[in-house]
Amino acid sequence: MADINWTDWLNREHITLDDALLLSMEENPDNPGINQDYDETKYIELRDKAEHWILISRELQAIGELNNGSQEFKNINPLSFFKLARLNGWFLPKPVNDFLDIHQKQQIVTWSGDIQALEPLTAEQRQAYNKLAAWTWVDAIYILQGFKPCPQISTEQVRSHFPNDVEFFTKSIWLGNIGKKIIEAGQRTFIGSPARWEDFWQDKLKAEQQAEAVGNAGAVDGVAIKPASAKSIKANSNEFSFSGLLHIPSGVDDWFEVIDVMTKAFYANKNAMPTKAQAWAELCTNTPIGYGIESMGNQSLTMPGVAKEFNKRSFGRRWGKYTAKSNPFKPN
Repeated sequence: MADINWTDWLNREHITLDDALLLSMEENPDNPGINQDYDETKYIELRDKAEHWILISRELQAIGELNNGSQEFKNINPLSFFKLARLNGWFLPKPVNDFLDIHQKQQIVTWSGDIQALEPLTAEQRQAYNKLAAWTWVDAIYILQGFKPCPQISTEQVRSHFPNDVEFFTKSIWLGNIGKKIIEAGQRTFIGSPARWEDFWQDKLKAEQQAEAVGNAGAVDGVAIKPASAKSIKANSNEFSFSGLLHIPSGVDDWFEVIDVMTKAFYANKNAMPTKAQAWAELCTNTPIGYGIESMGNQSLTMPGVAKEFNKRSFGRRWGKYTAKSNPFKPN
């Protein structure tokens, strides 16, 4: 590992995207010989993913500039960047992980006061909330489950009432899936319209139901069995198991394997199945590693050893079958 002053770099208010990527690779941005030493292929791969985050994340408030004809992103907060990188499954240097762990512990709310009892919403109260222009993410957690939001100093009440939902909502906000950042009474929070929160919540419930269905397929009368949708194959002499999230066609090809890998990663990161549009965007901008896939302007994909390009229309036909309510590949 290069001689990096981690304390200095990680505690800076802002760094450039180039700095953040090199630090992710355990390379020293201050090293004069950096251009000769670092893994350029890995750098380009990470940069493509990070630029995608900049476009969708509500935390990375990067400023883009043109520098001698090339794009350069500045004004990136190290904490925000590396937290997002870890949420997306990046393997980060130990000093970065230690930094994130310390910050996470500092954010834990220690609450010795009383936890308020949950009060169910009446139909009239729910209608009144639905007429509001926006809910905060904390209020949304209560309202969507039929309870009246509790007054709280910070987030001590909601963390006590719904700790799992708090984790899911905050992770989704960091990933840019939901919420618009505002400053309210001097404090940062995230808001969304009632309709947007409702859609977000329904997507979460559907994903949980689908995951439960996949899990239930693994046992009959208490006896564990292997789900048909969790088929294993030998791929390049390595044992490979499908995720069980998609219907498996009778004739599995390389593109199905790639789509399944993408779906599994998306579900692991966001606890939800991607929509068709999200799935295609992931394949084009965040392609699974190890397949040598290249995106041709987000209109088609190429893979070494596969002669025909894989276009958006072909993907749409496949995705419709892979995610259909009933398995179209099941023998009659």
